[in-house]
Amino acid sequence: MQFQFHPLTRKEATELISWRYDRPLDIYNIKVDTDSLQNTVDFFVDPKNSYFAISSDLHEFTAFCCIGADAQVPGGDYSLDALDIGLGIRPELTSQGLGSPIAIATIDYAKQSFSPQRLRVTIAAFNFRALKVWQNLAFLPVQRFRKQNGGNEYLVFIRNT
Repeated sequence: MQFQFHPLTRKEATELISWRYDRPLDIYNIKVDTDSLQNTVDFFVDPKNSYFAISSDLHEFTAFCCIGADAQVPGGDYSLDALDIGLGIRPELTSQGLGSPIAIATIDYAKQSFSPQRLRVTIAAFNFRALKVWQNLAFLPVQRFRKQNGGNEYLVFIRNT
């Protein structure tokens, strides 16, 4: 399967905001009220925030990734120089074996576009499927922390490019 990356469009950002995951993955649901909808869309399409749509032959808007500081979770130690990657798959396409192929494509895209020495991902400790995907791609755990304000526990993984 081939994947293509491009900056999120306004249409895709609006669609992304409407994605709804079941528990326990509902922590990834974007909570927006009608008053802040436009600001949220503006944030996702602002090039400085580095959000990208991922399309495939399976679905026009299969997943998204963010590259850089917005992929970090408050409370973690991100002092080591590495490029952060965040990834989200369309809810109805989860549990279909797409995690690894999309993660591999995202790694390749990040390496080609940003030429980092290291890549880093931060994953909720309960998200066993995502943990397995990234560990199978040679990412090694370097940190465990609880999100600021008593939130969920997260693991940080790093891999040299």
